Amino acid sequence: MKHTIFIFFSLLFLQSKAQTPDVLLGKFNLAAPQEKIHIHFDKEMYVAGESIWFKAYLTSQFLPSGISSSLFVEFIDSRGKLISKKNLPVFEGTSQGNIELPDSLAGGSYTIRAYTAWMLNFDKEFNFTKKIFVFNNTASLPVAEMKNDSYTFNFFPEGGNMIADVVNYIAYKATDANGYPISFQGSIVDSKGNNIIDIKTVHDGMGRFPFLPQYDEKYFAKVKFDNGKEATMQLPASLLQGIAMHIDKNNTGLRIALTRPSAYAKDKMPLFIVGQMENNVVFKTNITLDGETGNITVPTSTFPSGILQITIFDAEQKPIAERLSFVDNEDYKLNSSFTMAVFNTTKRAKNNFSFAVPDSIEGSYSVAITDEDKVGILPDRNNIISDLLLSADIKGYVHDPAFYFTSNDKFTKDALELVMMTNGWRRFKWEQILASQTPDIKYKPYPYIRFSGKVYEENKTTLVTSGDLNFFVRDKVDSSTIFISAPIDAEGNFKIDSLYFSDTAHVYFDYNTKKKSKKQVFLKLDQTSPWPLRNFLNMPAINYRDDVFSDSMMLKMKRNKDQLTFYNAEMSKYIRLKEIKIKVRQKSPAQLVNERYTSSLFSNENAKIIDLVNNPTPNTTNLETFIRSRIPGVDFLGSPGNQKIVSIFGGRSILKGQQTVTLYLDEFETDFNSISYLLIDEIALIKYVDNFVMVSGNGPAMFIYRKLPEDMGNNASQYVSNFSFPGYSVTKEFYSPDYSMPQKDVASDIRTTLYWNPEILLNKEKQKENFQFYNADNCHKIRVVIEGFNKAGKLCRIEKVIGN
Repeated sequence: MKHTIFIFFSLLFLQSKAQTPDVLLGKFNLAAPQEKIHIHFDKEMYVAGESIWFKAYLTSQFLPSGISSSLFVEFIDSRGKLISKKNLPVFEGTSQGNIELPDSLAGGSYTIRAYTAWMLNFDKEFNFTKKIFVFNNTASLPVAEMKNDSYTFNFFPEGGNMIADVVNYIAYKATDANGYPISFQGSIVDSKGNNIIDIKTVHDGMGRFPFLPQYDEKYFAKVKFDNGKEATMQLPASLLQGIAMHIDKNNTGLRIALTRPSAYAKDKMPLFIVGQMENNVVFKTNITLDGETGNITVPTSTFPSGILQITIFDAEQKPIAERLSFVDNEDYKLNSSFTMAVFNTTKRAKNNFSFAVPDSIEGSYSVAITDEDKVGILPDRNNIISDLLLSADIKGYVHDPAFYFTSNDKFTKDALELVMMTNGWRRFKWEQILASQTPDIKYKPYPYIRFSGKVYEENKTTLVTSGDLNFFVRDKVDSSTIFISAPIDAEGNFKIDSLYFSDTAHVYFDYNTKKKSKKQVFLKLDQTSPWPLRNFLNMPAINYRDDVFSDSMMLKMKRNKDQLTFYNAEMSKYIRLKEIKIKVRQKSPAQLVNERYTSSLFSNENAKIIDLVNNPTPNTTNLETFIRSRIPGVDFLGSPGNQKIVSIFGGRSILKGQQTVTLYLDEFETDFNSISYLLIDEIALIKYVDNFVMVSGNGPAMFIYRKLPEDMGNNASQYVSNFSFPGYSVTKEFYSPDYSMPQKDVASDIRTTLYWNPEILLNKEKQKENFQFYNADNCHKIRVVIEGFNKAGKLCRIEKVIGN
C-alpha cells in the first residue's frame, strides 16, 4: 500500500509554522492516532454448548497496529447484560481466543464487542461490534416487542446544506424500527402538491436525486413502503447563501464541483480544500470562486484505499461543506491462493488443503472450515476488508458492508457512494481541531500487564520515598516465577509493566532500603485488575427482524442443537460408567487451601499443615512462639536478629542430631530474621516437611504463605503486603481429531466447525503451508474462510464453498 504521501505531509506539519487546518490536523493525528479492529470468527451462528473461536486483527494508519498490547472482548446478550469477558494479549497487531457457550445459555441474539484501552479515549461507537445468534430450543431470551410499522426517513444534502437557487444532490435513507433498510417508492412535492421528481430505493433503503430548491418554499417526500404504509416527510429548509458541493468519480480520480447562488457570486470567494484519510492529509489546495461555479480535479490513483473526507473551508478557516467518498484502488488486496488438494466427504475421511502467499513480507492469517449444510449465514455480513476500510470509520450502522467489496461494477460503486453520503465522519470535529484541542487521554496503552501504586511504611501512613521493591510474580497456570525489581521515586510511586501471564498471578515482594537492608512495607495499588474500566460499558438492547432467519436456517440450527444434546447425553453416560469404579475422596478445607496457595513442587500433602485461613488465630503471640507451640520437633537457635530454625531429634534438652530447617516465604528461600515481623493473622498457611528435594541433603524445610486479599476477611484493606492479580484469559486449543489412529469408545462426530487455525505465519522463506483435517460423520459441503494481513497492511480474504 502507498504511504509515501503520508510521510511527506507529516514532515510538512512539523516544518510549517502556519496554523492552517491541515497543520492542526497533523498535530491532532500525532497526539491521537486511531486504532481499528476486525475479528474473524469460525462462524456466525452457534448452538448452546459450543465454543466461539476467533482471531482479532488490529490496524492503525493502514498498518498492523503497534499501539495496544491488550484486547478486551465482551459477550453481551440482547438486553445489554454482560455474559462473559476476555482479556487477551496482542502480538504484532493480532490476538486470539475463544468463548465457551454454556449448554444452558438462552437462545437469541448476542453481541460481541471488542476494544483496546486506547480506543476508550474516543467515541465508543467506533469500538468493534458483531452480532451473532445462539440457538437453544429449550431456553430463549425474551424478545422485545417491535413496531413493524415504524420507520426512520432522513435526507442528506451533498456537502451538508441545501442551498437555494442552485442544483443540489440530495441523498436519502429509510430504515425500519430495527435499523434495517426498508424499500419504498414515492415523489418529492412542493407545498402546493406539485410533483417535482419521483424517487425510489436504489439499494438498501438509499438513493439520491438532483434538486433545484427555491428559497422560502417547503418540500415534502410522499412515499409508500413495501409493507403498504404511507408517509409524508418534510425536506430540510434551503439556505440563501452557501456552497453546494457535488462529486463525480472516474477510474483515475474525482471532480469536485462547487456552486453558489448567482445573487451572491459577484465577489471573489477564496476557499481552502483539504482531503484526509485516517487523519492524514492526502491533498490540499486553494481555489477562488470568481463567479457561480468552480471545479477541482483530484487524482486519487496514488491514494491508499479507504474513506476520503473532503472539507471546504472559507477565508476564516470555518468548514462550510463536507463530503465523504470512497477510494478503491484495490491496493489493499493481497495476492493469495487456496487449493483443496484432497476433498473427501466420506465419514471421518482425511482432507488436505494448502494456503499460499507469494510475497516476501511476513503475514499472519487464520482459517475456518465449517459444514455448509449445518451452519447458518447471517444476512448482514462483514469481513476483514469491509471492517477495516469501511465500518470502522463510519459512525452508526452499515447494513451488509461486505456487499460493497463483492464487485467492481458501477452499481456497487454507486451504492457505496450512497453509504458515504448518508453516513457522517465523526472521529473528530473540525471545531475541535481548529481550537487546537486534543482528546483527554485517560486510558494509556501500557505494554501488557502493569502494576503501579504507592509504597507505605508499616504504619500505612508514611510514604516510602526511596529504595527498591523486589517482586516475585508466580504464574498460577505453570507455577513459573518472574523476578522484577522496581525503584521507588521521591513521591512514593512504583510501576512495573510488560508482564505476561495467564489466569492469575500471586505477587509477593520485599523492600530493600538504600543500605540494602530489608524492611516491611505495604502497597496501595492504582488498580487491582488489568481491565481499563471499573464498570461495564452499557449497551442498548438489540434484536433481529422477525424475517431475518429463514425457516430452513432455523431448522438447521434446531437439528444441530438436538444432535449436540444427544451427544452430550451419550458422553455423560460414558463418563458416568467410567466413574463407577472410582472412589472419590472429598478434600478437607486445609487441602483446598494447600491447593490454592502452593505450586506442584511445594504441594506435598504429607507435610504438617497449619491452615490459618479456615482456623484463624489472633495476634496474641509472635511468630517464633507460635511455631514453637504448633510444630513439635523444631526449635530456634541464636539471639533475636540472628536466629535460625532447627529440627531436633531426641528432645530439646539434649539437642542431638539437629539440622537447620530451610525456610521459604511464599516459595522463595529466606531466613527467619527477614520475616520475624509477620503477624499471625497475615499468614494463610504454614507447612513443615522432614525432607525436601530442593534442600541440600534432602533436609527439612518450612513453607510460610502470606494471605491473599480475598482471604483476609475483615482485615482486608487497600494496603497489601502481597496480592493476586488477574492475568490474560486462558485460551483453549481447538480440538481436531486424528482418525488415522484407531479410535475406541468415540461418540458421534457432529462437529460443525471442522477446522480452525489462527496461527498461520507466512514469510519470504515459507510462502506456502499445507494442512489437513478429518471430516465429521455427515458433512458433504464445506465453507472455507481465510483472513489476515501482512506487515505492509495488505489484506487477505478468501471464501469458497466446496461440495454438493
